[in-house]
Amino acid sequence: MIDERYRIATIPGDGVGPDVVASAKAAVEVAGDVLGFGVDWSEYLVGGASIDAHGVAIRPEDVEGCREADAVLLGAVGGPKWSDPSASVRPEQALFALRGGLGLFANLRPVTIHPAGAPRGRRPADRPRAHRGDLFRRAERALGPAR
Repeated sequence: MIDERYRIATIPGDGVGPDVVASAKAAVEVAGDVLGFGVDWSEYLVGGASIDAHGVAIRPEDVEGCREADAVLLGAVGGPKWSDPSASVRPEQALFALRGGLGLFANLRPVTIHPAGAPRGRRPADRPRAHRGDLFRRAERALGPAR
């Protein structure tokens, strides 16, 4: 029985992003079946896909759709097709618009510490590691608790 439903905005993005997001969605659906929650999915074109379709990296209505969701599942954006550094519209502009529009401040990546850089007396395995994937966190001091 489904106890609760969540609204998740998906941004498949470019390159491997659509495959990664599809697999993540499947995993969330299985988790929902096991744990008793459902998901209402929405999808937005962002990054290179949006540049090709709309001429911009992200549209304001797409930022608003993500804001209205309970969570955002973001794939990769960009790729060789859109890698011209002198282009006026670039895929990563979507990430900046999402961060600003959603009041987010961090884009964490997997991290490991080389043994030579570890503090004395601590092995790298003792150090905290970032979660895999792009994780955004709210700046709670500035914006208050996350909803």
